[in-house]
Amino acid sequence: MVNDERRSKKVIFSGDLGTNNKLVIRENYLQDADFIFIESTYGDRKHRPLPETINEFKTAIIESFKDGGNVVIPFALEKA
Repeated sequence: MVNDERRSKKVIFSGDLGTNNKLVIRENYLQDADFIFIESTYGDRKHRPLPETINEFKTAIIESFKDGGNVVIPFALEKA
């Protein structure tokens, strides 16, 4: 919330929007904002369902371990 002597404004900084039913970040905090700053890196893409994404992630890890490889997971909420 940004306040001055005469008024207040609600300002929200958001991550990527568009994927429903996220595990960590909820989109219900976007109500009643005066200004919203949104990341739009993947804004032009249709996101696949979460179970499909989780299965792909699991398969990649299993295959990497079977091949003797390593798995590096970068820290980025709901991006990895």
